[in-house]
Amino acid sequence: MDLMIRIRMNRIILTLCLLGLGLFTFAQKISVESFKSLPNDLSARVNFPLKDQNGDLCAIIKVVTTETGFSWEAGQLGITKAEKKTGEYWIYVPFGAKRLTIKHDQLGVLRDYFYPEPIEKACVYELRITTAKVKTIIEEQELVTTWLTLKSNPDGADVYINNLQKGTTNYTEKLTPGKYSYRIEKSMYHTEAGSFDITGEEANGKKILAVDLKPAFGYLKISTLPESGAKIIIDDLETTGITPFVSEKLKSGMHTVTVKKEMYQPKSLEVSILDGQTTTENIILSPNFAKVAIITQPEANIYLDGNKIGTSTYTARVLAGIHTFEAKRESHYPDKKEREVTAGDDFTVNLTLQPQLGNLEIVSTPIEATVSLNGVEKGTTPITLKKLLVGNYELELTMEGFSKIVKTVIIKEGQTVAINEALKAGTSNVDRANLSSSTSGSTVKDVDGNTYGTVTIGTQVWMAENLKTTKYTDRASIPLVADNTVWSKLTKSGYCWYENAISNKTKYGALYNWYTVNTNKLCPTGWHVPSDTEWTALTTFLGGEGVAGGKLKETGTSHWISPNSGATNETGFTALPGSSRADNGTFTFIGYHGIWWSSTETSTTEDDAYYLSMDYHKSDVLRQIFLKRAGFSVRCLRE
Repeated sequence: MDLMIRIRMNRIILTLCLLGLGLFTFAQKISVESFKSLPNDLSARVNFPLKDQNGDLCAIIKVVTTETGFSWEAGQLGITKAEKKTGEYWIYVPFGAKRLTIKHDQLGVLRDYFYPEPIEKACVYELRITTAKVKTIIEEQELVTTWLTLKSNPDGADVYINNLQKGTTNYTEKLTPGKYSYRIEKSMYHTEAGSFDITGEEANGKKILAVDLKPAFGYLKISTLPESGAKIIIDDLETTGITPFVSEKLKSGMHTVTVKKEMYQPKSLEVSILDGQTTTENIILSPNFAKVAIITQPEANIYLDGNKIGTSTYTARVLAGIHTFEAKRESHYPDKKEREVTAGDDFTVNLTLQPQLGNLEIVSTPIEATVSLNGVEKGTTPITLKKLLVGNYELELTMEGFSKIVKTVIIKEGQTVAINEALKAGTSNVDRANLSSSTSGSTVKDVDGNTYGTVTIGTQVWMAENLKTTKYTDRASIPLVADNTVWSKLTKSGYCWYENAISNKTKYGALYNWYTVNTNKLCPTGWHVPSDTEWTALTTFLGGEGVAGGKLKETGTSHWISPNSGATNETGFTALPGSSRADNGTFTFIGYHGIWWSSTETSTTEDDAYYLSMDYHKSDVLRQIFLKRAGFSVRCLRE
């Protein structure tokens, strides 16, 4: 009985022992104790060489362990051969191998252990592993950590530890003792890489790695001669800068740079950008133009390829090619020349205009009446005035004790106009010929000293010319606005001359915006800008809007474009086609129409006011509304 009990007890004890052994084996794991190179070991190069599938000598990883039964896996490069040696395994791997997986049926798996240093051809490395026998020690070592801080100058660089992306500098992480690789990457800088050790001596301490990144960029400085202001294009991307130009950061290496400037040939070149340096390029531009001096005789408007560019004498740059140069002046034949322009070949164009002339022969009864033409005294009757420029003239015949005769005469080319007038005795101031509905009045001056003739039409007395004052009646200056952008944004007074040329002042007067009209101090004292109602009274007196334009327009085509339909000027109003300046600042078609402001704004919008216009191809008058920013002529009406 005692023997049987002892046998059973031994079996139970043996079973518990085997069970405990099984549980202990199941809990075992694999750990790497150390990894190092064996530079003096010639096993892979001399004693036991083995070539991989590419014909290169393998490296040997000598895995030191007292255990058996291991299997091995690697990455894409694989394992060429594995051999069991006394106390260790020899693992033949191709150079460049990155990681090793160790497997054991009882001990488990150590997956993807990354070699802490590069694997080279025909070199030998030692890898020591431990099992669960040191498990307690390994668990205690997990509690031994060190704070790692990675800094870079500049900061914001990507951090890789053991080839794993961790974050950006400044980066902080808690690490256990061991050997680690790192890599710091930042755009436009060279990558920095290396390794570091976390040792037991740094337990619960800190380790700081600071890296100065070397620039992989430089700068480009460009100047152009003979002129600056050229656009810069780098690698087919247009920059916002012009020369003299300094770039933002450019990646080191070769770049294609193109400079472009109007009137010059584009130029491209290859430039080398060096790390941390500024590359300077001074580029000589080749002109694609010639300088031309245009001289007119007599003074005239100058046109280049049909576009007006100046008056009298003008110097311009002209692109290479064939161009037309023309001069125009009233009462003269235009002069036009065509020339092929070669870049860099400067030249002068002389344009001479031939006058269109006619004669005026004046006889009066009685004789020796004083003759004035356009306000200039010419002598006494009888008189022949030769070589007068074609166009309209105002003729005055005056003699003491006789009424003055005022009439418009039209001089035509190659013709002699004969005038024979009988002066009437009396004290009447004026006898205006062909004025069926009006009589002329005296003159009036503005604060600038400009003198205007006047004309009476019905019960109204009008200025016979467009207003040209640059000051208000209180002598405050009216702003002269030449710039189109400024004009288009005006909400206060402003004036200009047509095409910003003061030469248009005498004939056409000034162009004012409505804010100037609305001041009530634009016209001379005792005069005012007519209201819409007063303009309507004028056109009604003349027979309505359908015919009033013809009775108000100056006759002939010296100012108006042909055919100047219906123009009789029988009122003496002498409306001229001074045109306008649009609300965006552009000038429009002088000679085609005349436009005059009223002082009346519309009731539907605060931005519009009424105006009156006449066109070259109509005898009627148009009453319309437009934006107050526009520039129109002004005629003053006596109060």
